[in-house]
Amino acid sequence: MPSARAEAAGARAFLIEADRFGVLDSRWRVAAGVWNDAVESIEASVRRWRRLVDERTQAEHALIGRLDRTSLGALIRNIESPVGQENAVSSVVAGYTSARTVAGSDSFEALLEGTLAPGAAARVWNEVVVGMSPSEVDDLIVEYSCELASIDGIPFWVMNRAARAVLDWALENGLGERRRRMRLAEVAARMGFTPGEVDMREFRDELAGIRRDVRQAERSGTGEVQLLALGRHDGVVTAAVSFGDLDRASRIGMLVSGMKSDVGGIDDSFKAFARIRERNPDVGMVTWVGYRSPEVWEEPFQARAEAGRLTLASFLDGLSATRRDDPPSRTVVVGHSYGSNTAAEALKLTREPVDAFFTMGSAGLKPGTSAEQLHARELYATLAAKDRIAPVGVSLHLSEPGPRVDPRQLDGVRVLSAEESGWGRGVTSHFLNPGQDSSADRAVGYLDPRSTVVHQLSAILGDDDKE
Repeated sequence: MPSARAEAAGARAFLIEADRFGVLDSRWRVAAGVWNDAVESIEASVRRWRRLVDERTQAEHALIGRLDRTSLGALIRNIESPVGQENAVSSVVAGYTSARTVAGSDSFEALLEGTLAPGAAARVWNEVVVGMSPSEVDDLIVEYSCELASIDGIPFWVMNRAARAVLDWALENGLGERRRRMRLAEVAARMGFTPGEVDMREFRDELAGIRRDVRQAERSGTGEVQLLALGRHDGVVTAAVSFGDLDRASRIGMLVSGMKSDVGGIDDSFKAFARIRERNPDVGMVTWVGYRSPEVWEEPFQARAEAGRLTLASFLDGLSATRRDDPPSRTVVVGHSYGSNTAAEALKLTREPVDAFFTMGSAGLKPGTSAEQLHARELYATLAAKDRIAPVGVSLHLSEPGPRVDPRQLDGVRVLSAEESGWGRGVTSHFLNPGQDSSADRAVGYLDPRSTVVHQLSAILGDDDKE
């Protein structure tokens, strides 16, 4: 069925052609005009409704964030109540106190189902494992590996251990074909895929590719590597790889991937991250492919950023929750291409501000985005003169009124150069690391380890060697 927009366009074209040949009398013209006006009114109403829904969502998250920082919010957050957090205050007044959470309880089941906010997930996990021996904790992680591999708020070492257990079990050698397919189907179901949503052969290839890339990262010799956020979003496999221990790193940088990115290209950032870590071993560098990124035809629309912002905001809130007692001294979110749009939308929702938001080759932010909406203390942006793709993304936007926002125009932003300098080579491509492709050996991407931008990123993170 054609959309209202398509019908309106067709009606206009018909009117123009019919008028040329004198086919329509005045009554038909009036009727067609009324129809056209009605269609445009419906479209305007739909746009207003979407804006209202978005504003309500942002208001709710802002309210929750502010409540969480009050003493009442702390009380609600830390109460274990059988009637839910909404009745936590009355339960305390009535003198109710509960025993610690145990495996198999309703709270633990809620943790595994992914229905808890990161702060609550952190609390439940800590209550479950208190008093357990290391071997008992490890057994628990392995038993519930598919679920714990993507629960935001639990320690990152737990998420990493769970994700690796998933790969070991799903990709075990020596299984017969039937048993192998049954095991893959079980893993997919526990990760949240519905029957028929993913092809089992492709699923296995993606898991094998992730394991291969993690091993590649470990061969870089730059310290611990963690596999995080192994799960599902909107029908695709998700994952994140950290160079460095996120439970201890004093500074953290996090890359949000852009258009047409998936777990198959998660290694695009590895060489740059290895170089940064060589100079700053206390920095944890994460590449996050945690949402279904847009295809080329989806890029002008906001839908993928709207969906991805929730998972990214949850991951960032999970970082705040698990590092509550020992927060990193600096956290930097980096958005590339369409990923800058997704990252900006997530930063509007996070409970805690990050120290810096850095956009590289941005395809533009949602129309109307302002610096005040972004929970980031510092803003940075760069765009290479030879990047011919990003400006198209900024100018072409179809789902919201008004043009996309060029992050270089935000109040207080510091615009950095991506051109050749004494610190590195100039960026000559829109992509992260096209130099890994033999057909583009001469191109320099934003995360080419030789680029000026990688030096700029090191400085934003707090590079001891910055000038």
